[in-house]
Amino acid sequence: VAIDTACRTLRLPTIRERAAQAAATAAREQHTYQGFLAELLLAECDDRDERRRARRVHDAAFPRPKRLDELDYAANPNLNPAVINTLAAGDWVGKGRPLCLIGDSGTGKEKNIKEFTSKVITLDKYSDCLEPIRNGDAQALTTDNVILAGLVDQNKDEFEVIDYTFTEEPYGIGLKKGDDDFRSFINDVLEAAVEDGSWAKAWENTAGTVLPTPEPPPVDRY
Repeated sequence: VAIDTACRTLRLPTIRERAAQAAATAAREQHTYQGFLAELLLAECDDRDERRRARRVHDAAFPRPKRLDELDYAANPNLNPAVINTLAAGDWVGKGRPLCLIGDSGTGKEKNIKEFTSKVITLDKYSDCLEPIRNGDAQALTTDNVILAGLVDQNKDEFEVIDYTFTEEPYGIGLKKGDDDFRSFINDVLEAAVEDGSWAKAWENTAGTVLPTPEPPPVDRY
């Protein structure tokens, strides 16, 4: 009871949960007092680190977890494993190398990337980010993948798009509210394009020169 109360007061949930079992193990295996205490403290530290990581991921508001070890390099031959592993090591963050963003300071994308580094450059145009990457003032550029694909296509053999996302933000078609006939017409055209293959062909002739062809998004006929 005393241990439980003290752990609640000191906010040590892991020790509170494992104390009895750890004590029984220590008695059975004849651990020293120091060894018993060290085991409990290390367990508390490990769990606290894990909770801190989970909290940071939650605060970053990622749409879903995505791990580098889940990347399918065979599905996207444009990915360079060596480059991915270099970026994943995070040495460029420790060296203070910045990442280039497009848009005003304080936008959502800046909030997402600052979970990983405070070295962020914001510029007005996408093309403005290329030179800082060329001369080493920036390590990478983040924006929509189709925009990145266009930059890569325009600058052959200089850059590549890596398969890592901070957020997922689907594109849409805007029209006057209440124009149901026009919305139905657009939906019909999109569905027909998917069925006859012209949607895939349009992708492959544009962004598909750099990115793999995705599954067509479903038409939402609300």
